[in-house]
Amino acid sequence: MSYKEEQAMQLAMVAAKIREGLPTTPEEQELWNQWVSESALNQHTAQQLTDRKWLVARMREFDQQDTAAATRAIFSALGIPENQPRTVLYYVWRVAAAVILMLCATAVMKYYTTSPVTPVIAKMPAGSNRAILTLADGGVVALDAAHNGVVSRQGGAVVTKTGSALDYSNTATEKAVMHTLSTPPGSQFELRLPDGSKVWLNSASSLIFPTAFTGSERVVKLRGEAYFEITQDVKRPFKVNASEVTVEVLGTSFNVNAYTDEAQVLTTLATGKVRVAAGKASVLLTPGEQAVTTQATGSTTSRMADIRKVTAWKNGMFEFNDADLPAILREIARWYNVQIVYQTTAVPYHYGGGIGRNQQLQDVLDMLEASGPNKFRVQGNTVYVLSTSQP
Repeated sequence: MSYKEEQAMQLAMVAAKIREGLPTTPEEQELWNQWVSESALNQHTAQQLTDRKWLVARMREFDQQDTAAATRAIFSALGIPENQPRTVLYYVWRVAAAVILMLCATAVMKYYTTSPVTPVIAKMPAGSNRAILTLADGGVVALDAAHNGVVSRQGGAVVTKTGSALDYSNTATEKAVMHTLSTPPGSQFELRLPDGSKVWLNSASSLIFPTAFTGSERVVKLRGEAYFEITQDVKRPFKVNASEVTVEVLGTSFNVNAYTDEAQVLTTLATGKVRVAAGKASVLLTPGEQAVTTQATGSTTSRMADIRKVTAWKNGMFEFNDADLPAILREIARWYNVQIVYQTTAVPYHYGGGIGRNQQLQDVLDMLEASGPNKFRVQGNTVYVLSTSQP
């Protein structure tokens, strides 16, 4: 059995335990949390597979589907070559019947959502308030589908959803546990932490935080981008761990951009004072300054920044002031959940201007074409950068 097959089996067993309310080991929980945080599809799949009613309904539908097509979908989801001998599938069905329920359900869901039509991303407007809350026990809550009101009581916290915001109020009756808030591409969400601090989470990002701040420090872990407004507490500094960078504050507002596909981690201070540390080096920022940390080397320098431009995403805007095309397209890829393919080398050019992030993808690309020398074509979920001579 390959590593992918084995991992899929392990994940299936964890999903079954969560679905049946059985305890999981720390190793199982770590595997599950890591998988859930890897993509929006995994988050959505996890929610479905821990729902017994959904699973039963999908299996009834699966019984009526083309077995060969479903088998190919299962093998594709697991990364197994289609020319595997039938004894492999027979072994899976016979020895791990309960596990295959999850695998089939995953495959059927993927088969249904990807096979019938090719999405026309260019005509789809972006901009929504979707997010997934992953609880300490591995349970997941799709916040866009959840009704307003209490969505969780765990780790001494009452978690309440109101519109596109999540609020943690601490009752201090239980030991604090870790929660994760994740946003898929094309979405952002607001979070109020147990200490009253506010966080706006940008597209394709996640924040790991405790249900209560009980120690001498308040520490959260960020992947992606977020804007913070921190409640002042001089006795308990607030720290954000993002990639290899640690941002320490007492009470302030700032933006951290720490996407893994960017060469630099950018920490921009709006108000107050923060210290940005990477390795043994650190810089102290004053309002209007930005710390630039090179991810490859860990070196950190500071410079002045345009706060309005840096925080434009929080206000629903793309700001392309003096930005080169690769940087713009990375942001577009995260927001519209598309791939960027260069069929030619992009013409060096710095773009200027702004456009609402609720616009359709084609509108954004049209603006870039009108204001610069590069051309684009959208096919399915891929944006192609074209030669200026291509039609």
